[in-house]
Amino acid sequence: DGFTPLEYGPAWAPDGEWVAFTTVDEHNRGHVWKVRSGGGGAPERLTVRAGEYANPVWSLDGESLVVVRGAGATARGLQMNYNGWYDLVRVPASGGEAELITRTRPTGHLGLVRPSFGPDGRIYFYEPGLAPDGRSVTELSSVRRDGTDRRSHVQFRFAHDARMSPDGRWVAIQ
Repeated sequence: DGFTPLEYGPAWAPDGEWVAFTTVDEHNRGHVWKVRSGGGGAPERLTVRAGEYANPVWSLDGESLVVVRGAGATARGLQMNYNGWYDLVRVPASGGEAELITRTRPTGHLGLVRPSFGPDGRIYFYEPGLAPDGRSVTELSSVRRDGTDRRSHVQFRFAHDARMSPDGRWVAIQ
């Protein structure tokens, strides 16, 4: 009761005890929050600075979240999917400053990035790419948790979303 921002993008913690989510308010800025999954207690704000946050995902150990942060399109009166780039940031599960992991530049039909964790804790995300023949494709890329060792794993001609399975054996696409 009394929680006023619009809530969206829920994500279960690995232990099932918490649900993280993002918010947006009347000024088109928001935060990353968590709340006990049983409904007990008030939501706890995790981010220090307001921003365009979306699509949180918990790390496999539950110690942090990776969240998409937009470049500020909503501050210019546009929708979040009009950002020229997105940052993937790490937010401690106990709260604190968002730390930049990597930047990606989804455009057009790709919409917002949806990060996921795969084998060895790598962070997977999709982004626009080019096939060897110059056609536009969706690439499934990944980085280590510190943002290094960026790799492109597979390309799809007409995919809107691509995610690696936690064991690394499968890729789901939409």
